[in-house]
Amino acid sequence: MSETKTVRVWDLPTRFFHWSLLVLVVVSWFTGEEEGAASLIHRLSGEAIVGLLVFRLIWGFGGGEYARFSHFFAPPAEIIAHIKELVRFKAAPTLGHNALGSLASLVLLLLVALVAITGLLSADGDRTGPLSVIFNVNLKDIHEPAFRVLQAMIVVHILGVAVTSFASRDNLPRAMITGAKKRPASDASKDAKPASMRALLAASAAAMIVAGGLMLMPHPPGEDDHTHDHDDH
Repeated sequence: MSETKTVRVWDLPTRFFHWSLLVLVVVSWFTGEEEGAASLIHRLSGEAIVGLLVFRLIWGFGGGEYARFSHFFAPPAEIIAHIKELVRFKAAPTLGHNALGSLASLVLLLLVALVAITGLLSADGDRTGPLSVIFNVNLKDIHEPAFRVLQAMIVVHILGVAVTSFASRDNLPRAMITGAKKRPASDASKDAKPASMRALLAASAAAMIVAGGLMLMPHPPGEDDHTHDHDDH
């Protein structure tokens, strides 16, 4: 058996973001149609997601080497070539995101952002977003379809990870847990360049300020509440 070495790829903040986002999206998924306490959980999870997105935006410019957005843009030729490799179930392993994975990650981030922002600006009974009343808008008709598209994209993402892991013989979920990938000892791959502590502090502070600020805003009355008030009079 040939000797291997461990190459550090994903830094801890990137992995924390990835798995935290997954948990919060699942929580939002299962509380989206519920009332009472579940609606509050839905709102808080959405606001926490906004904080995570703020963190990821900053981390995309100042984070570890493979977490930076500069590694996310692959030319169309590389994307097409990677798709052809996947069709043959034989893809070359990569350290960071592969060409198709980079595109999928960007699409997922944009979809999550769209769902979260439209949620803050939606009015739907107990699930009224804190910014809906302030800006006097209701994007509920965009929020719900956008979440359906996100659900479909999540399924595509999971299938893509499974197929790529098999085709490249690279366990991608494990790498996102441990932060490292195995490579032949003779491989020239090096550990990813780490991020600065300044970038981590700035991203964390911005995320907490945004998420905390949204969570501390008063829960505006929803349409149902207004209806009940009028009925009382």
